[in-house]
Amino acid sequence: MRIKTYGITIWLLMIVLQAFAQLPVRFPTGGGFSGGGGSDSIKLQHRINDTILIYYHYLNDVTAHHLDSSINNFYTYFPLQPSDAYLGNIGNPGYNLIFKPLLKAGWDAGFHALDLYKWSIDSARFYQTTGPYTELRYLVGPKQEQVIDVFHTQNHKRNFNIAGRYRKINSPGYFRNQNTNDDHYEITARFDTRRQRYHAYAALIGNNEQTGENGGIVNDADLLDPIHSDRQTIATFLGGNNASSGFSFFTSSIPVKSSFQEKHFLFSHQYDWGKSDSVKLNDTTTIYRFYPVFRIQHTFHIEHLTQQYRDTIVQTDTLDASFYKINYPIIAHPQDSSVIAMHDWKRISNDLSLIQFPFPKNQSQYLQEGITYESIVGSDLLGKQHFYNVYGHVEYRNKTRNQKWDMQLYGKLYLAGNDFGNYHALASLSRYVSRRLGYIELHAENVNQTPSWVYQRFVSNRFVVQNSGLNNENITLLQASAVNPELHYALQVKYYLFNNFTYFVNYYRSDQYHSPFTLLQIEFKKDFRVNHFHWHADVAFQQITGNPPLQLPLLWTWNRLSYENYLFHYRLQIATGLEFIYNTPFDAPNYSPVLQQFVYQNQQRISNAPQIAAYFHFRIRSFVGYLRAERLNSFIFNPLFAAPHYPYPDFGVRIGVKWGLIN
Repeated sequence: MRIKTYGITIWLLMIVLQAFAQLPVRFPTGGGFSGGGGSDSIKLQHRINDTILIYYHYLNDVTAHHLDSSINNFYTYFPLQPSDAYLGNIGNPGYNLIFKPLLKAGWDAGFHALDLYKWSIDSARFYQTTGPYTELRYLVGPKQEQVIDVFHTQNHKRNFNIAGRYRKINSPGYFRNQNTNDDHYEITARFDTRRQRYHAYAALIGNNEQTGENGGIVNDADLLDPIHSDRQTIATFLGGNNASSGFSFFTSSIPVKSSFQEKHFLFSHQYDWGKSDSVKLNDTTTIYRFYPVFRIQHTFHIEHLTQQYRDTIVQTDTLDASFYKINYPIIAHPQDSSVIAMHDWKRISNDLSLIQFPFPKNQSQYLQEGITYESIVGSDLLGKQHFYNVYGHVEYRNKTRNQKWDMQLYGKLYLAGNDFGNYHALASLSRYVSRRLGYIELHAENVNQTPSWVYQRFVSNRFVVQNSGLNNENITLLQASAVNPELHYALQVKYYLFNNFTYFVNYYRSDQYHSPFTLLQIEFKKDFRVNHFHWHADVAFQQITGNPPLQLPLLWTWNRLSYENYLFHYRLQIATGLEFIYNTPFDAPNYSPVLQQFVYQNQQRISNAPQIAAYFHFRIRSFVGYLRAERLNSFIFNPLFAAPHYPYPDFGVRIGVKWGLIN
């Protein structure tokens, strides 16, 4: 099987290399500063005069965004980010070391352990391009880890665009029973009538994630024993005593697994009333333009979520059985020793909004008012639940035509239904000061939200937990930001105030911390440059007041020491160097596999040494290659942990390519 997998890898690389050698496409430099490296606007040049321009918007977004063509940040191509902690294998559950609370009024299922990988409906991209464009990405890592990512967009005439993206993640991992098999897809389309009065947007997004659950390793000391140099020989709490088997790229056997399936379909359409105009470029060319004054918009959204945990190989008096008895209120069943949990949710919402544009030639200034009705139906092993919500929302946005001021006011209030009284209020003001001083932004936000459903009720075939006495959570955020492209730095200060913080006391029981507490976060990003040598520094500081059930590292940092240059008359671009990731010791959360939740603990401190990687990235025209030797720290320091009994892998090498093609 390994020979077959490597054969597929070599075959794909040969196709890509052969194709890129025949493609005369160049990526010019450009872009401004971002924390993860430069963000270049894609502007692909075929021959001399043939140019393709690609940009995209999010739904109800006034800002045009461009694809990122920088090469100094590996995480542009990787499903995870440097601040993400994950349970040992790509595709396993994880969390962000820089804490980001859920700021979402209304109903929420609460299963977020795999959010690091999924694509959300809020991030659906609606493209516009002057020519068909395809992008292929392929990554191969240690232990047969593979990631395939395919993207294509094209316009059918000027007023209709369709785009599609598919990503496959498949990896057996280093340790037993941590196989992962993920499929993600996104299809979007946008349509405008020739007279630009009617607009339609459609998006279909799916996330199908399957992850093996091993409960962690039984004995941490086994990691230092030479007899266990093959990590598959280390015993784990769940999944039996046999090493993982039955692996293939498109299917894999996962003995104990959690799965999360999510499908979204969104359709939004608008009709405008306004003023038309014509601009004559020359004797033969006239451009028709339409400026809306008033718009009516309808948005339909259907969402289907399925969570499942399944362990059908539990045997009496084994590690699996002991793990369940110790951590969960298991009820004995004389004929069934399996542990199964299933939750299914469907939500359908319809929104009707009215939008006014005070100054037709500035579409970035508008007032939107709307009302939404949503129906929510859920089912578990005990039956069905049915909820509904009605909420109103209003938004005022004003981005001045000189692009210096940008103001946003937003409010949402639940008027009736299950989440009556929930609200979300936001105010933001930003200003472009000067080229030397950059951008300054002030932001305030307050959310009153019902605790996620998983805190209120969880049903399995062996136990049921309910907590109907939870109060609404209230979170306030005050934020100030400064971004300076000229001096290559970004600074962000966040101040959170929490009331009725909801958490898990242990592997299954939820509770609330009613005393208010605060969290101060300071994030700083800077690119220090001396000729072609760069030090990309990202630092995050987090400090909590009081003694709430929330543990975070005081300091997290990501540093890249790199040499970046264009060689051979700009035909070759390279970025090579060393990468260091480190966070101060803290009581990392436990993980509850049955509930798919990270839970609070303060008994075991995780003290990790820096993660070290060496990398070489290059680009020739539209072809990008990257080679990384990761976790060099395993040759020097003790093994690293993401959570108690969940170690990170040892040394490994990742090789990947990205190829952009103008069709």
